[in-house]
Amino acid sequence: MIRKTSIILSILAFNAVACGQNNPKKQFALQRQLPVIDEQRQKVIEKCNVISVYIDNSNQLFVNDSLTDINNLRFKIKNFLDIRSEGLEYPEKHFEDIPGLGIIKVNKNASVVLKNERGTLYRFYVQVQNELLQTFQELRDEFSVERFGKKFDNCSEEEQTAVMNVYPLAISNAE
Repeated sequence: MIRKTSIILSILAFNAVACGQNNPKKQFALQRQLPVIDEQRQKVIEKCNVISVYIDNSNQLFVNDSLTDINNLRFKIKNFLDIRSEGLEYPEKHFEDIPGLGIIKVNKNASVVLKNERGTLYRFYVQVQNELLQTFQELRDEFSVERFGKKFDNCSEEEQTAVMNVYPLAISNAE
């Protein structure tokens, strides 16, 4: 459900503008900037809680300023968001009482910030966004199996809510 909704929202949000039809290379490129991250959320996000995903106009992918292949994106994001990851390069963690789970370590303020330049291919942007969404789904599935013995989609509504409190979907678009 999350994957389908996100893809639909992506398509609606970007409505690939057909500017530059005389130039076949520009035909499938994004012709406008993404929405800016919400200022209120920006105040909560500290640098250690953010992993930056950037796509340049040559469709090169960077994670925290390091050139990355799309095949490594999920690993890097998952490692960053995993509540079991410890160290200064990982989000701040704190304990929270989550109904159905009890007191558990979470990184509530962890966020993935996605940024792209004008000229980014729409197809590549959607591919990156889908990788990010699948990373969250994978983390939720693993946690659900560990805690409830079943994948996230097979959990009850209460169990899914608890898991989403541990791994909230936190992907922001930056300017």
